Amino acid sequence: MLSKWLACSNRDPCQYSQFKVVDVSPKAEISEEIHSHLSNLLISEIFEPSYLAEMSKRLGWKKVTHDIISTKIPKTDKIKKGAFGETLINAILEEFHNYHVPVKKLRYLIKSDISPPGTDSVAFKVNDRGSIDEVCFVESKLRAKYHYKNKDVGLEGYSQLKINYESRSYDILNFIAERLYERKDPFFDPFRSYMSERDNDDDKDTFKLSLCWDSSIWDESVLKNLDDIEIEIPKFNIHVILITNLGRVIEEVFACLGANVEVSEDDD
Repeated sequence: MLSKWLACSNRDPCQYSQFKVVDVSPKAEISEEIHSHLSNLLISEIFEPSYLAEMSKRLGWKKVTHDIISTKIPKTDKIKKGAFGETLINAILEEFHNYHVPVKKLRYLIKSDISPPGTDSVAFKVNDRGSIDEVCFVESKLRAKYHYKNKDVGLEGYSQLKINYESRSYDILNFIAERLYERKDPFFDPFRSYMSERDNDDDKDTFKLSLCWDSSIWDESVLKNLDDIEIEIPKFNIHVILITNLGRVIEEVFACLGANVEVSEDDD
């Protein structure tokens, strides 16, 4: 569905020596169908769809919307924007790049106004034999308004990924493994095998920074500043997602869920 709205391509030639860049931008005006799809993606990021379907059978969709969905929609504009950025990059990875994101971190919000700590997303690819070929640690940064510090946001995202890499990221991996085990997910066995082999071979690990920006404020110096430092994590790549009127898109997507968000400033 996103392919009706967005085009995704590897930057070639890429002027940066330490990482590759994937450019994502609209190829068509955003439609009501895409707005609805983005809202559904956001709901699926926060709730297990089968749970909502089951509850809707008993309670009706109107009551589910009022009593369940509305209570877990992030309350602060900051977390709403972050949730949109995480949702979009996860959907792009799944639709355009054949990744799986089986554990949606936003489903485990302790409170609707407290963002869970740690890596934003973990995506992986499974081969025809059912083994995991790649595990991608993803950090998402969204900017919808100009701020003089925006040029440093790429460095901040890289720093967070680097901390996770140096700490070996066991907390997030254990969290994912436990969630897969609890729901008897078929991904559990291959993920457990990956974890057991990781101490001796972490070649499957990759790292991705998602920069979702309003196209009118994008500054290529965000990438230049990253290329000017020594990148110390392996297989580090960047998605640059440039959306026209990003703030308005976010506001309209949350309005579809009955939630107001005002994109007045950008912070983390």
